[in-house]
Amino acid sequence: MLPENVALLWKVRAPFGTRASPGLLEQSYAADPASSPGHAASLVGERNSHITLHTMSEKQEGAASKEQRPAPRFVLTTIELKLKGATS
Repeated sequence: MLPENVALLWKVRAPFGTRASPGLLEQSYAADPASSPGHAASLVGERNSHITLHTMSEKQEGAASKEQRPAPRFVLTTIELKLKGATS
């Protein structure tokens, strides 16, 4: 269970030319077993493995930064995205 008041920010990566379509991101994702130890694992789509989610909380290699970020309080190894329609 996630702590309260937490925002999750992800970069979505897909092959060049992938067309955005309704439901494109709706699937289960699991941690990439090939991820480097000590880094947050990217999450790979189980239905479409070409779609991956990468945390925005980890400093990118080569990025300038004043300070090191603290170790994460939790690690996600799986997530399922579901779309919900809203009516006005």
